[in-house]
Amino acid sequence: MSVTIHSEVVDLDTLIPRPEDTEREDKDVESLIPWVFRDSSIAEGDCGFDWPYEEHKFRGFFLSYSSYCCELSWSSTAVRNTLQTSETITLPRLSWALPQREYFKHSLRSQGLMLTTLLCNVYGSLDGIREQGPRIHFDPFGLKQTYVLGGKRFTGKSEGVATTKLQSGSVPIISCTGWYGSQTWNEFLTETLSIMLGQLAKNIFLPGDGAQVQDQEVYAVGFRGAYFHIVYGYFPAGTITRVHSKGCARDEKLTLRFSRGYHLNLKGDWRDAMRALARLFRYLVSGEAEVGATKAYGRRFRH
Repeated sequence: MSVTIHSEVVDLDTLIPRPEDTEREDKDVESLIPWVFRDSSIAEGDCGFDWPYEEHKFRGFFLSYSSYCCELSWSSTAVRNTLQTSETITLPRLSWALPQREYFKHSLRSQGLMLTTLLCNVYGSLDGIREQGPRIHFDPFGLKQTYVLGGKRFTGKSEGVATTKLQSGSVPIISCTGWYGSQTWNEFLTETLSIMLGQLAKNIFLPGDGAQVQDQEVYAVGFRGAYFHIVYGYFPAGTITRVHSKGCARDEKLTLRFSRGYHLNLKGDWRDAMRALARLFRYLVSGEAEVGATKAYGRRFRH
């Protein structure tokens, strides 16, 4: 099953709607500045070992991230530097069934742990967010998520996942993708889209929808080299229904929007990444996002 993906790097306001309460977002960002950046603009590779015991926020993440970065070079591997604006990919029946992935199992597992640790730390630091909407839970081992294209079953496997719980079970709202050194842009897109389609499938036909498919927004996060990014896809209801039953058209096209890459050992990049993640969590729990799980929560508890 093939699809042509148009990829673009966009600014934060295009990726995630700008909130009305910008003062709260600024406060969120300030609350997410860890000890290591109070007097320095760079987090050195061994910073996690010097971390004061009482300053625990993000310490575990930086221990893992610094070790991960030491295995890489500082050369640019961010999305912006490798992006191909138009790429035709073929979706595999199993997203993880690529022989070369076996050589990178440890790195992929580490990325899943780092990403879910980062997401959990950010979410847990946002004032009042648990009262704002559905509780979010984090699984560092990811999920295998099945989706259907043209009556055929495909499965994507995330490296980690943020979920919310409904009566029907846990539903993913942010998935974590994986990256490895020899991965081509085509392979990167293939794995990313497979994971996003699996997440999408879990967010349609939820209780209260009346079996009516709704437009859906899908967010995922990941690394490309040392650079963290957020990726976004918008899936109209008509396209979901058609592709589910008939498969992709011969000239099927889809747009994926990426944030710029954030090197999280740099204070400026860290601040920008924290703004993006804080905004993403606030948006998801607000009920304004076109995400099946959070919409279902709103129908059940807000009315």
